[in-house]
Amino acid sequence: MGVVSGPNITSRDVQLVIDIDAPASRKPRKSSPHPDHHVARRPVEPAYWRFGVTSPAIRPIAICVFRRDGCVLVGHAHDVLKNEHYCRPPGGAIEFGERALAALRREIREELRTEIEAPVLLGVLENTFQLEGKAKHEIVFVFQARFVDPAFYELLEVPLYEPGWDGCLTWESLDGFRTGPRPLYPEGLLDLLAN
Repeated sequence: MGVVSGPNITSRDVQLVIDIDAPASRKPRKSSPHPDHHVARRPVEPAYWRFGVTSPAIRPIAICVFRRDGCVLVGHAHDVLKNEHYCRPPGGAIEFGERALAALRREIREELRTEIEAPVLLGVLENTFQLEGKAKHEIVFVFQARFVDPAFYELLEVPLYEPGWDGCLTWESLDGFRTGPRPLYPEGLLDLLAN
């Protein structure tokens, strides 16, 4: 049986002790000082909150698909542990209290130093994956938009002002992601763009 301890553990925190190695026919021991101790109760909040431990969080993000002649603008990255090179459209985290579209506009301003127009929400994807050996979970708001400055469509490479990526954004063929070695993330994005 595992032992839970912490600086502020009281007898009220221990409501029901179950020996997981005991035979199923044996009833759990009750160890609560509460008058209704015969009822197994769950804490209102997860135990890891009370002990100052954080759980992995679901990360909401907004990304922007820019299209040009059957191509999309993507950033390039590399997962060292999996030895995988992959691509993803620009965008980033939605901050607490921020709407997805506002986050998208802010992220494009920060990462590309430009403005967008005519944003349209294409869909929302849920993405669970491993990155550098760590479990990740994202809710991805996928928008399509245009650059206000048409000069961006003439560039072969678009400067990316964001650490963690491998160089500039490039225009890549959607067909190349279907048959090539580099995946386009988040998972499900290719199907969403085909509709």
